[in-house]
Amino acid sequence: MKGIILILIGTLVLSSCATQNKNKALKKKASLYYSHGTEKLIDKDYTGALKSLMQANTLNPNDSRILNNLAMAYYFKGRPVKAIELLNKSLDINEKNSDARNNLASIYFSHGDMDKAEKQYKKILEDLLYNNNFRVYYNLGLIEKRRGNIKSSIAHFEKASGIRIDYCASNYQLAISYRDIGKINESLKWFKKSTREKCSENPTPLYEWAKVLTSLGKDREAIKIFDMIIEKFPKNKLAYMAERKKKILVKQQAMSANKYEKVETFNSGDF
Repeated sequence: MKGIILILIGTLVLSSCATQNKNKALKKKASLYYSHGTEKLIDKDYTGALKSLMQANTLNPNDSRILNNLAMAYYFKGRPVKAIELLNKSLDINEKNSDARNNLASIYFSHGDMDKAEKQYKKILEDLLYNNNFRVYYNLGLIEKRRGNIKSSIAHFEKASGIRIDYCASNYQLAISYRDIGKINESLKWFKKSTREKCSENPTPLYEWAKVLTSLGKDREAIKIFDMIIEKFPKNKLAYMAERKKKILVKQQAMSANKYEKVETFNSGDF
């Protein structure tokens, strides 16, 4: 009898090992599909991403990371309801998946559900190890701005820029927010930060900065920035607008110079 038990136990152990090996093989294959699908997602090949991530999910249906990326593939294919369903499933499996929570909040935000978005974003801030909290503060700033709470939005944008000083989007929001409430010196400070280094790849902050300088009568500084836009972004519509603004300023300068010369000539002959 003992022999039978031992044989049975041995069979169970072997069966268990075989099952474990099979599960490992499936997870490894799922991981390959996951990596391939993620690359496709980054490359904006959403159809290719969806195919690979669906295969990964079939092989490993309870992986929070796979569900997160699969959700985003569905979202970019125009299926937001399916995306929300998968993101919630991802969070049911791992509530600490802050990437999934961030994506869920962003979908709520893009569909105008500010309260749900805010709830999810604030939940993410409890994750002190999350690397993208500067983006969370930025998004909370956008929510407050949309609600008309400018001071509160500025506080969030400043937190975002405090964490990541080269965060172009937040720096730009601070520039236009301070401009809109009449704090021009603060606005100019943030316009400079929002157009440095990699941030200079976007012509919009440069154009808005030049407009503020124009309103302050700093035409020469504004013309330099308009020239920068024209040279660096020749095919952008803002280059055309910058060219028009520049011509107006140059014409005004010429008229002002001519007027000054006439006054000087009149005064000289008066003595």
